Amino acid sequence: MRYLSLAIPLLLLAGCNNTTTTAENDDYEAVIRYTEFGVPHIEAKDYGSLGFGEGYAAAKDQICTISYMRIAARGELAEYLGEGPRQRFVINDAVVRGLDIHGRASAAFTQLRPEIQANMTGYAAGFNHYLQENPGAGSWCQDAAWVQPVTAQDIYARGYYITTTLPYLAAAIANAAPPNQDIAQIDIADDLLAEAEAAVTRSDLGSNAWALGNELTEHDGGILLGNPHYPWFGSNRFWEKHLTIPGELDIYGVHLIGVPGVAIGFNQHLGWSHTVSDSYRLALYQLQLDGIDPTLYRVGGEVQQLEARKVSLRVKGEDGALANHEHTLWWSEYGPVVSMPGLTWTATTAFAINDVNYDNFAMLEQWWDMGRADSIDSFIAAHERWNAMPWVNTIATGREGKAVYLDNSTVGHLSAEAQATWQKMYQQSPEVRQLYDERGLLLLDGSNPVFRWQASDDVVVPNSVPFDQRPQLLRDDYVFNANDSYWLAHASERQSKLSPAYGPYETAVSLRTQQNLEYLTNPAFRGADQRFDLAEVQQALFHNATRAYQAFYTDLTNLCVDDAKVPDEACAALAQFTGTFDLRSPGAVLFREWLSAYLALSAEAKVEPYAVVFDSGAPLTTPTGIADAELAMQALLDAAQLLGAQKIALDATLGEQQIAYSGEQPVAVHGGRHQDGVINMVDMRGTDTIGPYFAGERLTRWSSLTDKGYPITGGSSFILAVEFTPQGPRAEALLNYGQSENPQDPAYVEQTELFANKQWRNIIFERAEILAVMQSELRVVAKSTK
Repeated sequence: MRYLSLAIPLLLLAGCNNTTTTAENDDYEAVIRYTEFGVPHIEAKDYGSLGFGEGYAAAKDQICTISYMRIAARGELAEYLGEGPRQRFVINDAVVRGLDIHGRASAAFTQLRPEIQANMTGYAAGFNHYLQENPGAGSWCQDAAWVQPVTAQDIYARGYYITTTLPYLAAAIANAAPPNQDIAQIDIADDLLAEAEAAVTRSDLGSNAWALGNELTEHDGGILLGNPHYPWFGSNRFWEKHLTIPGELDIYGVHLIGVPGVAIGFNQHLGWSHTVSDSYRLALYQLQLDGIDPTLYRVGGEVQQLEARKVSLRVKGEDGALANHEHTLWWSEYGPVVSMPGLTWTATTAFAINDVNYDNFAMLEQWWDMGRADSIDSFIAAHERWNAMPWVNTIATGREGKAVYLDNSTVGHLSAEAQATWQKMYQQSPEVRQLYDERGLLLLDGSNPVFRWQASDDVVVPNSVPFDQRPQLLRDDYVFNANDSYWLAHASERQSKLSPAYGPYETAVSLRTQQNLEYLTNPAFRGADQRFDLAEVQQALFHNATRAYQAFYTDLTNLCVDDAKVPDEACAALAQFTGTFDLRSPGAVLFREWLSAYLALSAEAKVEPYAVVFDSGAPLTTPTGIADAELAMQALLDAAQLLGAQKIALDATLGEQQIAYSGEQPVAVHGGRHQDGVINMVDMRGTDTIGPYFAGERLTRWSSLTDKGYPITGGSSFILAVEFTPQGPRAEALLNYGQSENPQDPAYVEQTELFANKQWRNIIFERAEILAVMQSELRVVAKSTK
């Protein structure tokens, strides 16, 4: 079928009623109404047309990123961009092809519900229509050969690519090769292997989320705070949208760029957010090898042959010519063989990774059903039906005033016998403990069949844990998560211990988790009525208190005064610090650098940094205090010397050094790092595309300070606060980096400046208000020419 595509812009003044008409047999028809900050409100008659409108609007803002992720998921980066820095693109393409990401997604696409298929088919058509109207369009991809029409399967593969963690382990998978065999391998850089290991736990991502029930709110309804900590550059950014099919669907929120629908957001009845779970979605299997042939391994007394998967790809040379490249990857029954520091392939041992989400093709189905839920019960039912959130917790509340926490992240189903056997291994093996506690790896004995994941009839994702064995908590006051384990979703109600795949139990939580609980449990943050309203929730998020201050500051300042080796200026600067990471906080830079140095010195000396260690019976007040005075004072000297070498005043304010670069415009921003224990987290991260990105050169191994200060490239991203009032949902938000990927867009920096000023923007949700305040309207139509 061919389409004749039309886009009819209608520039409207507020309150105008201009309309257009179309023929009844049009295949796609959508209206896109833009409100302030470039937010598209997309209305259509069916899911296909809704996808068409969303794909068109998304291409307008994000054509480069969507196109880049298309070739990433197809394993074609090296074909268009060359081998990449340290052969990154060759490594990615080899593993993506070995995993058959696009092929598996294309096959699974045919099994989706018809309306979901129609939505993605429409999305692709809308993207392609924009591309047809704007050939060569783009910001950082202007006239790039890889900006091409997409298919519905491309769009679905984008979603699948981020569901399974395996593509992010590309360096570790490509690094695996049998010992003493003449097989050509790629020389894998150490930093790429470090990135692969970090991807095991998705430590590059994070979030806070609160759901307040009506015991703590001013209305009968609840309040939601969503605060994902995601990159500000690259593909893992959010794009904001409002999607409506009259009488069928009305949802507002965000998804990662290039993925249709809403992952974090709200409808008329409820709102939800996600945080990255502390669960162990990946299992690391230690393979017992033959001893003679390192490609033979044993399971239950039977010898099995590792599969050699040979992949071929094309690599663009510096002269533009394409050359063929071949690489061999290795597979066990559990999954691909990997090689990382301390986990190498020897004559007797190898290691394989099993990712249960490699077979997870239901994630988008679940998000659509979550968005259509009209009660907490139906929202929970969507989780129970699909059970397919890949690596996130869900926190939700709504007009009924109930607050729910679900760790619906998908992990492998270990039998009770396997769990008991592993617990013994954990107690007896330092290696098992170290991998689990410090590296986020669940090590299983691949030679023992008991550790094979178990099949269940009541799960959609094969071999995953059934819904009733996953963490969940429903309350009338609050639930929350800040990326720590499921056991502490509420200060006083502990969940029962579950499979070790759902993370550690009653172990130390982060300072950021403690600070979240401080805001939730301390009545001082609720106002005189002891109940939260929307403004009080927002004020708590931007309060910017550092929990590390509460843990260490008193000891630190006392030691400083008594230590003759420490310059008086350092003690005076610390005395000015009041414990918040706001723009005008003097001494904040010195305190942060002291904290980094002290924790690094303690780790090197292998000593406990806290005088009082963590106690699961007192999770809000422990750990605390400085354990080693000598190391603490050495850290202060190191921090002062570092700042002095950079000509940074010891009493420098945070705003002098912590800068977000939106295009060419620097914007000083507030907030702290995870290590600081600030819930409004901002930090420095890499990027996974070749788009615009700003970074400095780090000055020392223990500090995050660079020659450009602290150039912020990640952290608080889409910030959402929703309260459910008798009149319906009232919401405010920020998308800190804005809707557009183009640094030349006049609006590129607007929301960064709002964030810097702690100024929220109103979300326009009701149709009448949209019509009253919209800045423009665009009607897009695709007519069949059959």
